Amino acid sequence: MRKLICYLVSVLFMLSCFTVPCRAWAQQEETIKDPDRKTLKLDEIVITGTRTKHALKDTPVTTHVVTEEEIQKSNAQTAGEVLRWVPGVYIKSNGFARESVSIAGLPDKYTLVLIDGQRQTGRHANAIDLSNIPVEMIERIEVIKGPASVLYGSEAMAGVVNIITKKGAKKSFFNGSASYGTGNTVDARMNFGDRYGKFSYAFAVGDHKTDQMGSGYEYDSKNVMGNFQYDLNQNSQCFLNLNLYDEESDYLDDTKFNGIVGVESNFGETSNLKVQFTDHMAERKDVRPGQSPRDWEYDNYKGEIQYSQMIGQSNLITLGTEYQQNNIESTEVGKKDEESISAFIQDEIDPWKKVSIVLAGRVDHHDQWGTQFNPKGSLLFRVTGNTNLRLNAGQAFLAPSLDQLYKTTPHHHVKYWIIGNPDLEPEKSIGYSLDLEHNLANTLLSRIFFFRNDIKDMISSKEVDTYDTGEPIMQAYNISEAYSQGFEIELQAAPIKEVFTCISYTYTQSEDKDVKKQLRNMPENTGKFRIQYDNKRYNFSLHYDMEYVGKMFTDYGLTQKSDEFYLANAKISKDISKNIQLFFSVDNIFDEEPESSRYFDMATLYSGGFHVRY
Repeated sequence: MRKLICYLVSVLFMLSCFTVPCRAWAQQEETIKDPDRKTLKLDEIVITGTRTKHALKDTPVTTHVVTEEEIQKSNAQTAGEVLRWVPGVYIKSNGFARESVSIAGLPDKYTLVLIDGQRQTGRHANAIDLSNIPVEMIERIEVIKGPASVLYGSEAMAGVVNIITKKGAKKSFFNGSASYGTGNTVDARMNFGDRYGKFSYAFAVGDHKTDQMGSGYEYDSKNVMGNFQYDLNQNSQCFLNLNLYDEESDYLDDTKFNGIVGVESNFGETSNLKVQFTDHMAERKDVRPGQSPRDWEYDNYKGEIQYSQMIGQSNLITLGTEYQQNNIESTEVGKKDEESISAFIQDEIDPWKKVSIVLAGRVDHHDQWGTQFNPKGSLLFRVTGNTNLRLNAGQAFLAPSLDQLYKTTPHHHVKYWIIGNPDLEPEKSIGYSLDLEHNLANTLLSRIFFFRNDIKDMISSKEVDTYDTGEPIMQAYNISEAYSQGFEIELQAAPIKEVFTCISYTYTQSEDKDVKKQLRNMPENTGKFRIQYDNKRYNFSLHYDMEYVGKMFTDYGLTQKSDEFYLANAKISKDISKNIQLFFSVDNIFDEEPESSRYFDMATLYSGGFHVRY
């Protein structure tokens, strides 16, 4: 019955979307006259795809943006929950604050996660801690699809997620929120900032506690973030961004610190220089009953310089160089380190009004792997004033982690043991994509996106022995070849005043060519839709979203498939004054229990609370 209801809701929603074109033509003039009417955010400025500024509609690289307004109106408590509705993005949670991001039918390790353009490291269970950043500090999230090693190095094979935080407050502000929900879940957050002449800052603190996963899995996570900026003059700023995150449970203690310091200068309207240094540290302690204590310490440094210069009227040249050092000390691998130096060049060419071309190349020299060269080309063809065609092709790579290489003795993980493999080679890929996008009156956006990724020396795991406990010993190894290919269909619409809707479907075919089966934890079919209604007269908002996830292999032997499932969430919020808002939300409305969830059984979650804004 629940699935029948899901299908009916989906059909009704699609029918409503298909009526949009007729309305949109008639309402084009209304859109221009009515400043309160909802419109699509096609003029948002994005930077991730080229590391230079472009309007969303004019970027040559396929990019999705989640805005601050959309984050506020959703149920999201973490960046992972914000990303869940983005077409072609698959989010998987292990129940703690950690969530993994997959794009284009490839496992999460192929998606690079950035915070303010800086990579996050210290993965655990193949997941980046997306809750590191308080959602109140997120200005927007940009998602680019396709290989991006040409700008960002290792890991950016399927795409990049860049979480961009708030900086440079123009005036004093204060936001606060608190909520309580199922599983004694308590969430409290505070965000404030101000400006004093040339100095400005934004600051946030958050605390999240829950025992919804059951006895022994209760955890408490805290985060603190501060962004500080000083204007040297009208065109130059120096900045300091600091982020501290800590998560504690009965047997696990995670601490992460991320710091960025730098200066950025604009020389007129034709050139830009950015110099910055980052330090990312992570510590993990794992003390489980019946097991030996384990601990990890990561310390990663990076220094970088980027310079952009207009040449004539149609060429923007960007040059960059980076030095990076990664260090790890743990009970599993001992003390190891690696370093690399990189340089890239990019030329953005606008030969005439209808065409934009981006050509780029990057060289990475690693102290262990030697030299990697990765080129990329992008083309934006403005077919008409409302229709864009994007073509992208590029090469990318993924280096083995220090953990994968140097675990010299087996270590226990859930139901199996893991051992390293010093003979691993870096993975390499070639990716292609075609994106056709049509925008009508800034109220209807339709897109179809085709993609293909071919991977050589893909790193997977296989059983190599049996431990004394009878559990398998797993070891990483290089698959000869693998691929993913498929398409996405997306429709965004603002059909009537105060309403926004989005529906998408993704089909993905991925295969380990050695065994000729779909890659583990990668569903072939996913779909999602959301609808948002803002009533200006009575000052309330309704938000509903649903995600469909099809069957997928969940075991290393690729013999067991999970059932398909639907995840639906709803939220209602009401402004009771200019500064105070009440809200109530329900997550997993249909009480689904996907077999792919780790450590815990998902359940319907209720929460209610308030926001205060000044």
